[in-house]
Amino acid sequence: MGSMPRAGNPYDHAHDESLMKILTHEESSLRPYRTMADIIAHLPHFLETIYPNDRLHSVLGYRTPNEYEAEHALSLSSGQITDP
Repeated sequence: MGSMPRAGNPYDHAHDESLMKILTHEESSLRPYRTMADIIAHLPHFLETIYPNDRLHSVLGYRTPNEYEAEHALSLSSGQITDP
């Protein structure tokens, strides 16, 4: 199912396009997907394990998403809020 961005807003799909770039350049170049069965078998591992645990993000201070979320949760529980 396709989606349409809001009129005049070029940023609606920026996150989607960023993820597609990561999948194209980092995952599919290392593991060539030949069939839909290959995608079904291997892509969830990348999205659930590799991406949140191993991939560093510059916007998060070169931390993984899981590291950032853990630090953010800790700062919330201690009453300190930090920016990425």
